[in-house]
Amino acid sequence: MGQIFATVYNYFASRKGLFAIVLIAIFTILGLGINRLQLQEDITQMLPDEPRLNAINSAIQEVKFSDKILLTISNSKNLDEFEFIQKSDALFNQLITLQPSLIQEINYKLDDDQMLYYFDLFYENLPLYLDDKDYLEIDSALSKERLEESLKSSYKLLLTPAGAFIQKTLTRDPLNMTPRALRKMQSLQADDNIVAKNNRLFSNDAKHIFMVITPTYKSKESGKNAELLTKLEEIRENFVQNSQLQVHYFGAPLVSAGNAIQIKKDVNITMSLVGVVLFLFLLYFYRRPQYFLMLVIPVIFGGLFGMGIMGW
Repeated sequence: MGQIFATVYNYFASRKGLFAIVLIAIFTILGLGINRLQLQEDITQMLPDEPRLNAINSAIQEVKFSDKILLTISNSKNLDEFEFIQKSDALFNQLITLQPSLIQEINYKLDDDQMLYYFDLFYENLPLYLDDKDYLEIDSALSKERLEESLKSSYKLLLTPAGAFIQKTLTRDPLNMTPRALRKMQSLQADDNIVAKNNRLFSNDAKHIFMVITPTYKSKESGKNAELLTKLEEIRENFVQNSQLQVHYFGAPLVSAGNAIQIKKDVNITMSLVGVVLFLFLLYFYRRPQYFLMLVIPVIFGGLFGMGIMGW
């Protein structure tokens, strides 16, 4: 093996021009191969390659809720509800500038079409949700006095900003029988601390407004979500500074991105320290820097060669 390398060296020792051409050609081919590589930041790849862990990761990735980000706006200065909603809308308008590059969807305002869908669903199957007590109340609501009172109340509602939506349901259900069935579904509500108010999700004490953000990229794509984390923090700091509200957010994509950023910092610091210590040790041992270069250059070339071959 040593004879082969000696022969190659002796051949190119007297043909330096040819050696330069071959060297440039090799680095060009390796550079093209490295350029073809597609790097992917996936924090789950750090876990051991075991079937059980792979099955768990696969299941987690298929659960769509794990890719959500919950953002909370807190009314820490006790602003009135109208001003609170206005400032929350301003934050929403800043967040939608990240669509679709980093954010796929933001659930903030309740969709009127979806509300009408559920209203129609209960209206068309109304007898299934009513009991004897409800029929007695409906019977009493058909009296002349109750009808007049109901129509006056409905007229006042039509004059409110929500009148455009109410008009779509009032013409079909002037006695408001469907809301009786809808109220019975409240017993199935998982959390009583969240209520729908003014087409937005409020906490029960009306001091918090919630948004649910769906990132464009999944939790495992920590590189792209790290960019989202940076943008969210910039928007949060700017919003908190210019308003009297507090903003907090949490979600698996941001946790993965934060972990990936910390791991990259730790690796960079560790590798830098190792490189400095190794350089000082070899410099002290050999007393000449060129010997250090003679040891490092083959390592660098071997790494570039391996990456270039992988690219092809």
